[in-house]
Amino acid sequence: MQFTAYPSTVDFDGPVGVSFIRQAQLRYTMPLGGGANISVSAENPETTGFDGSRDNAPDLTAKYKWAGSSGGIEVAGLARSLQTDSAAATGDDNAFGYGVLIAGRLNLTDATTLMAGAIFGDGVGRYIYSSFSNNDSSTSRTGIGEAYIDANGDLETIEAYGANVAISQQWTPKFSSGLSYGRVEGDQPADLFANSFETLQSVHFSNFYKVADPVTLGLELSFADKELANGESADNTRLQLAAQFDF
Repeated sequence: MQFTAYPSTVDFDGPVGVSFIRQAQLRYTMPLGGGANISVSAENPETTGFDGSRDNAPDLTAKYKWAGSSGGIEVAGLARSLQTDSAAATGDDNAFGYGVLIAGRLNLTDATTLMAGAIFGDGVGRYIYSSFSNNDSSTSRTGIGEAYIDANGDLETIEAYGANVAISQQWTPKFSSGLSYGRVEGDQPADLFANSFETLQSVHFSNFYKVADPVTLGLELSFADKELANGESADNTRLQLAAQFDF
């Protein structure tokens, strides 16, 4: 997860194209000094999105993170084993999946922060937020899967990438705004998954006002656009209000 470049939005889902996932894990983090650390983990795999999917090994991750007064940076990698027990897999029923991530934050001034992040992977699947699809049916899958069984009976991984950029501004001690953009793309076969999205993008204009120490009000205008592999597209615009009480 790219904490360094994850913008604040009223919408709980936030921008698309970021890495956001919660799952059981065993993690070791080693401080390196100077605001840096490195971590490694074995995580719950939850392989889905193709017929007969089976988890046979934990997902492995590693991350380097540095944070200081001027900003921060994260670089991370993911390795995973995908396997199927489907009778349709007459060839290779195993595949190797991976993902790489880089994210950074730059404090332009005491009140202005610029953030950006990018993710690329082959078989990365649900690690890119808003791209996950747990349906292996070619007619009902709507997201980007992790892998599929091709005409030769081999398990083939699916390339996908996500990116986001954002800027936040603290106008006064009580009032702040943020503008963020995110994008996800997948490369699964259009002839097999015509109803899944090929591109998904979103823009969020977020505003927060702290009425008192425990109470913050939020107002956000967002726009999202989706294009399917079959060429169809749709968009929507949302206005969201929120109130938060910290205790």
